[in-house]
Amino acid sequence: MPVEGGEVAARPEVHRHASPVLREVEAGVRVVVDLEGVGSRRNAAEVQVTARELLRIVSLIRNYPVKLFLDVGPARDNLDIVMAMVRQADVVFMNREEAGRLFGDSLPSTINSLASLGINAVIKLGNDGAILIHKGETRHCKPYTPSRIITTVGAGDTFNAAYIAGTIKGLDPEEACDLGNRVASMRLNYLTPKDLPDLRHMVDY
Repeated sequence: MPVEGGEVAARPEVHRHASPVLREVEAGVRVVVDLEGVGSRRNAAEVQVTARELLRIVSLIRNYPVKLFLDVGPARDNLDIVMAMVRQADVVFMNREEAGRLFGDSLPSTINSLASLGINAVIKLGNDGAILIHKGETRHCKPYTPSRIITTVGAGDTFNAAYIAGTIKGLDPEEACDLGNRVASMRLNYLTPKDLPDLRHMVDY
C-alpha cells in the first residue's frame, strides 16, 4: 500500500498493538486490524481495553495519508468507541442490523443520519443489494442473483474485499459498490473462498 493513496481496513471484532501496525502503514503495507468481540473468549473488560486500543490505532492512522475502511461488525458493546471510529473512517461497512444497532432508527432514518453527519458508508442489504451513502448523496446498488446458493457465510466480508480492491484500482464509489455486490453474489456459489475462480479481471470493467 503506497502511503499516498494507501488503504487500511479495520474491523471492531485479532488485535495488534499500535507500534507494529503503524510501522507497516509507514512502510506502505496494507493492514487489516481486527478486534475480538462477539464470539471471543474475552470478558467484557478485556474487550473494552482492546476496543480503546483499536480506537487509538485508528486515531494514529489518521496522521498518515491513507484511506481507512471500517466494518463495524456485530459489535454490541462499546458502541461509543465504535461510533468514534465510524466518524474517523473514510468508508464504513455495515449490514441492516448493525446499522440499526448503532443508530437505533429505521433504515431511512439511519441513511439520513449518515448523510447528514457526512459519513461515507455502505449498508449491505443481502439480496436487496446495498445502499451507498457518499458525500451526503444516496444511491442504491443493485443486487445480483447467484446461480445457486451453497452458503451465505462470508458474503459480507467478500463484499468489503471487492469494494476495497475496486477502490485501490481506481473505481469510483458506485462502481466499487457494484463490484462488491457482483463478487459477493458469486461467493454464494462456493463453499470456501479458495474455490472461487480468479476474479482479478473484474476490477478492469
